[in-house]
Amino acid sequence: MSSIPRDFFTPGQPPVEITDPDVTQEKISEFWPNVVYKNKDVMDLMYNDTVFKAVENELNDYQEVYLGWDPDSDQFIMGFDTWDHGGIYWSYAIINNFGLVKDVDSGWDGGIYPKGRKAIRERFPNILELRLD
Repeated sequence: MSSIPRDFFTPGQPPVEITDPDVTQEKISEFWPNVVYKNKDVMDLMYNDTVFKAVENELNDYQEVYLGWDPDSDQFIMGFDTWDHGGIYWSYAIINNFGLVKDVDSGWDGGIYPKGRKAIRERFPNILELRLD
């Protein structure tokens, strides 16, 4: 369990459950990082050694900058700015609800926010964006 006070911005409020069919993007943004996935803390579920070791097997020089959850496939999407041969490109990892990396995709047109986020949203049109860094 992390020592980060999850309800720092929403003291005393229960966390937002991202699998709730009535949850909104606005509610998630308001409560982040006080959000859970099936009663499991999203920060603890996604930001751990298992996930990042799997990502390191696919990517070399990277910075995590994005996290979303796709309700249609019940998978998390973690986005990265990555560097290679002096240039920046985008990558994202598809992570199942057990924290296992299932797939990685990349593109050369700049980082996540110039181009990668658009690619993510095209592939996962109903994605709920949890963390934009």
